[in-house]
Amino acid sequence: MKFFFLTTMILLFCYNGYGQISTQEEPVSFRTNVPVLEKSGKNYKTLPSIDRIKLELEDMENDEKGLTSRFGYKHKVDFNMENSGSWISLPDGSKIWRLSISCPDALSMNLVYDKFWLPDGVKFFIFSNDRKHSIGAFTSANNFGDRNDIHGFATGLVYGDQITLEYWVPDEVKEVGIISIDYVVHGYRHIVLPEYFTREGYGQSLPCNINVNCFRGEFWQSEKNAVALIVKGENYCSGSLINTTANNYYPYFLTADHCLEGMDAEIHNSPMLTNWVFYWQFEAPTCTNAVPVNKTTTGAKLIANNDISDFALLDLSGQGNPRNLSSYIPYYLGWDRSGNTNAASTSGVCIHHPFGDIKKICFSDNVTNFAFAIPFVPIIPDTHWRVLMTNGNGTTENGSSGSSWINNSHRVIGQLHGGDYGCPNPNLSIYKDYGKFSVSWYGSLNPSSPAPSNKKRLYDWLAPGYTATGAPLTTDGTFAWPITGVSISGPSIICGGFSGTFTTNALTGFTWSCSSTLSLSSTIGNSVQVYGNNLKGPGWVKINYGTTVVAQHNYTVSGITITPQNGSTNVGVQETFTASVIGSSIPFGEGYDWDIQSGPGPCSISTSGPNGSVATITFSQEGSYTVRAMITTTCGTEISGLTVYARPGKGGISSVFYPNPVNDILYVDLDKIVKDQQKTAVIYDVLLYDSQSKMVRQTNATNGVIQFNVSNLPDGIYFLHIHDGSPSKPEVHRFIIKH
Repeated sequence: MKFFFLTTMILLFCYNGYGQISTQEEPVSFRTNVPVLEKSGKNYKTLPSIDRIKLELEDMENDEKGLTSRFGYKHKVDFNMENSGSWISLPDGSKIWRLSISCPDALSMNLVYDKFWLPDGVKFFIFSNDRKHSIGAFTSANNFGDRNDIHGFATGLVYGDQITLEYWVPDEVKEVGIISIDYVVHGYRHIVLPEYFTREGYGQSLPCNINVNCFRGEFWQSEKNAVALIVKGENYCSGSLINTTANNYYPYFLTADHCLEGMDAEIHNSPMLTNWVFYWQFEAPTCTNAVPVNKTTTGAKLIANNDISDFALLDLSGQGNPRNLSSYIPYYLGWDRSGNTNAASTSGVCIHHPFGDIKKICFSDNVTNFAFAIPFVPIIPDTHWRVLMTNGNGTTENGSSGSSWINNSHRVIGQLHGGDYGCPNPNLSIYKDYGKFSVSWYGSLNPSSPAPSNKKRLYDWLAPGYTATGAPLTTDGTFAWPITGVSISGPSIICGGFSGTFTTNALTGFTWSCSSTLSLSSTIGNSVQVYGNNLKGPGWVKINYGTTVVAQHNYTVSGITITPQNGSTNVGVQETFTASVIGSSIPFGEGYDWDIQSGPGPCSISTSGPNGSVATITFSQEGSYTVRAMITTTCGTEISGLTVYARPGKGGISSVFYPNPVNDILYVDLDKIVKDQQKTAVIYDVLLYDSQSKMVRQTNATNGVIQFNVSNLPDGIYFLHIHDGSPSKPEVHRFIIKH
């Protein structure tokens, strides 16, 4: 088996409103009449051309060795505000320093600084010479340390082979900043920026990857807000915020030890990672591939790492803390340190950034202990979990390194080290290897002999005040609380069959939910469109962070729904069928009108109840009948129809699935769905979930009656999901298993 360390080339773009923490404004020279930069050797720096073939051969060799891949070549330079560029004064008394740098035939350029410090009031920009891309302004808020303790920095990728640096100083600022460039990165591998987005799939990841906001990710919407893409010079990884026993929202961040590979020696000896950039919410808003939204922070501190389980723990406090972002509410993953196979469970997920792409999710129900040494695989037995990836469940690849494996209890049990490359298919399953959280906890395979230094283990940081063995075995995840001031606005009455829109002032990271009287149709930004379904009457919409409700809005759906009193639309010929109308707004007129809109033979109808809301019907012949009720209400004339099947003998089963409750075999009638939806050649995914959102059965088919044997499942409430492959939410039915 070829073992890949899953780090790879950078994907960091910054243009217009995208990029690092900045004022997100255009450069001063774009909106001011500034003379063209004078041509001179001091103002224009042209770096040597690269040997592309040589670099590609080196990359192929490094890939075979499992080493870090590159997207570009680092030119070592020494450009600063004293030896490069020039100043110009503007009419208002302000000044601008500018420097142009060229990398011939580069696809992109980005800069790494050994010293970077800006006084209050100044602004720093970088833009392509064709002015198509710009990043900034960077300000004193981006400083690490102070004037007497200056650190490095990194700025993002700009598309093109010529860039200009622009440093603007207002008249009242007399202090001079420090900008010293250590490396210029010449990008020679293509990176897709948003305005050049023409292919399906935002980035370069494999087509079997699954966007985190597809319907299969609906149970992991909290956890996704812990995950970030790490960009570090030429390379990138994935990682996640991790909770502590104190539940104090301290920004510890778990990733892989081998993500530290490829950095300069002085960085290994220093815990400050000032040139690391973290992309939060780097995801498509829906299941459909699209230009991502994203927020970024810069800087981290390495506080612990160990290659035995390939973990690295970072401290993102200060400028790197995602709580500094005004439009992001981070989530901190829970964890399980037991190391038991029960902790691994039979299923789980990984949320990650393969090949630097938008956020993806993969699934597996086969997680085992990596118990035996394998030739050419640099893993000590019993230090890793081995995860089997199968067809249709996604994959991980270069760039996914450091992403957490989260079990079906929604707790971290390890982080990605490496594994087989590619997409699984019906004839090929592939394995991924995750360093065990339980081994990282002690920094050792032996709990009685933990690593001697807190820089080599987790427990000192994640369980403050506890001993290694005295800490809880598990800790649950949490959002950063309190979340206050959240509200929902929208209509108080929705007429059945019509849509309505609700809006919230909540920040990112929340999910919408609604009572059964509405269905969520589409979400755009902070608004959700809903429509009335077949259940009418009082209801609510809610804003949730995890399982916590932070806002609720009540409404009433006007409309009528015919409901069989025994729950079944199947009845024997000449047997009595009784239905009632529910959910209407205050009726006008004398009462409900009932009739048979269609059917194979005559039938008798008698009414009772308030306003004739209950009908008792006897069908004379076998076949399908459409029962209809009508009434005039505050929303106009409302009509409801119900299809009833008259069959020889007694009915008592659902038209889509039956029986309910079920004891041994659950039948799902896809032929009924195909007929109702009038779809052909559609492959339906049919899945069963328990009340804890764990998938317990799965299959797919185009038609026929599917049989699920549920005889070995425990009693309880379950959910049937039927999905036709479209971006819309699946058809969901609730049923009960009772033995």
